[in-house]
Amino acid sequence: MNNPYISYSWLDRISEYPTRRQITSTSDPTDVKQVYVSRDEGDITEQGTPYTAERMNSLEGRINAAFAAIVSGLAETLTGTTDPAPTAGKNGDTYYKTETEAGETSVVAVFVKIAGEWLEVATGGAQLPQAEGSEF
Repeated sequence: MNNPYISYSWLDRISEYPTRRQITSTSDPTDVKQVYVSRDEGDITEQGTPYTAERMNSLEGRINAAFAAIVSGLAETLTGTTDPAPTAGKNGDTYYKTETEAGETSVVAVFVKIAGEWLEVATGGAQLPQAEGSEF
């Protein structure tokens, strides 16, 4: 499965005085309650990537598509009693390392394959039900 997530390179805005602002009075110089505030950052060396609803909605959509691909069955759930073999599974797969003691199976580690590597994401001994036909 190809990774459905497309990353973009975001650029920071770089300026001489990034937090400096200019305050200008309204048309009535005696009215101190209303002023105009504008950027006064000096030299801008990089405009940066604009923060827009379009870009943020695109980000949300791409994240949603990546999770949907995993949920729709493109990822697998694997189990075993040892750490997963480096060559097992594909990106997005989940591996549950289990132990069975006195007829009860516990998850002792959870791994997710990301960028070709199995990364351990959780441990804790969660009890698993022993349902008929269960892969545990």
